[in-house]
Amino acid sequence: MSKPNQLVINLLNEMHKEEFKITFESLNVLLDYLETKNNPSPEELQIINSVYQFIEKVNILESALRIYTGNNSQRLLGSKLTNLYENSILNGTQKLFE
Repeated sequence: MSKPNQLVINLLNEMHKEEFKITFESLNVLLDYLETKNNPSPEELQIINSVYQFIEKVNILESALRIYTGNNSQRLLGSKLTNLYENSILNGTQKLFE
């Protein structure tokens, strides 16, 4: 695997880590607050607009990176073992046969 390809895969894996998800959760909380606020200021409207653009750009970037690597699925190379054990209520090899 080429070095740029591995760097892109690493970036995609980083984008699916908990810290990255927490950032988006915080942005959603901020959006909810600002969107439900009566009479938002022009600065608050600009924040709302910027956050939506940011989220859209991140989604476009992720899609382009997946196309670049030829990996259009949600499952990345580095996360197969993690996916095997996450959210598992089964024990032992039962997880392999679900």
